[in-house]
Amino acid sequence: MPETYPAWGRKRSLHGDIYQLKWVMLLLKRAVDVGYSFRLATEMESATGFDDIVFQDRKNEKIVHRFIQNKHKQNECEKIGVGKLLSKNKSGEFSVPKYFVSYLKIKINPDFADGDLKDFTICTNIGFDLAQSATQNTIKKLKAKTSGPNKGIEIAVEVISTSDIFFKYGGTRYKFSCTHDNMISIVQPAFKSAVKEAIEELEKEIKELQGKSDQNSKRKLERNQFRKKSIINFKFFDNLNYVKIYAKWIHQANQDVFQNAEVIIPIPLHKMRLFKRKYNQAALLAKELSKLSNLSYTPFAIRRLRHTTPQAGLSLKQREKNLKKAFSTSNKKIIENKIVILVDDVVTTGATVRSCSQEILNSGAREVRVLSLARTVNDWTSCIKN
Repeated sequence: MPETYPAWGRKRSLHGDIYQLKWVMLLLKRAVDVGYSFRLATEMESATGFDDIVFQDRKNEKIVHRFIQNKHKQNECEKIGVGKLLSKNKSGEFSVPKYFVSYLKIKINPDFADGDLKDFTICTNIGFDLAQSATQNTIKKLKAKTSGPNKGIEIAVEVISTSDIFFKYGGTRYKFSCTHDNMISIVQPAFKSAVKEAIEELEKEIKELQGKSDQNSKRKLERNQFRKKSIINFKFFDNLNYVKIYAKWIHQANQDVFQNAEVIIPIPLHKMRLFKRKYNQAALLAKELSKLSNLSYTPFAIRRLRHTTPQAGLSLKQREKNLKKAFSTSNKKIIENKIVILVDDVVTTGATVRSCSQEILNSGAREVRVLSLARTVNDWTSCIKN
């Protein structure tokens, strides 16, 4: 976190300012009580979306960043319902898709690269609009809407029972319950839509700033270009905690793809690229999918023979030429006469999965189905020459 930083102006009413000040004082007291070395910022521009309070503490040389957004309501009888959580309104005070985009921007921001991102917390003085039958349970369902675009959608929240020195004594902490069957399928399209809008917004801002020469505009241009790149190139797997969540997304959304399948194979990386990256995103995802589906995970069934030029920026024709004879089967017995699921992290033109699928089919597989985090394809065999 920088010593000085660009900050926003005053954005809330007096009651909101008082609520935020109380949180600042609480965090300061807790940090002093436990003897942490800490720093605190308010209205920090580079933490947009979670900029009300940015708190950095250090213990045993470990730096931790906590991000807090305060939402104080004068009407304490107001409730947070499904509609507010799934709102596509960029000014929506409790819009989960909006906060997801903010999280992505912060996650890759160099201002916070010196430590762990521990908490992204929204603090409010109102509660959820809970279904009556769930009030005594640890996992609580919100009331489902009976009309409108969110009709019938159920969202569950779970009480956080673990202790935290900064969030004790009064109040209840919640997180979204990923154990609830519908939660993942509900938020996925909302997140994708929010990310797409964020990229479009950044592109518009970048275009407007490119013709300006003042230092403030240059700084904003550099920041927005960095944000755009970070979102487009965002890989959920640089933090292994995300692998299980997104594997579950794919598994739940593509039950038909897993029917009668026997083997799961990830798109392989060449050993030189694997050495540079340190991990294969597709392999991490495929391994989790194999656990969820009880299918055989065979990461070494296909080898990458050549260290090909990175595909980014190449046309479809160039990609296909680049991948010619790039893959080879290590053990044909593993895939002979079997239905194979091929996993990649991102599918763009499909050149990589077509080339790899063709090698698998040539080695005797009965069928190849392709799954991707960024795009899901049920069956690529129609695109491949037999």
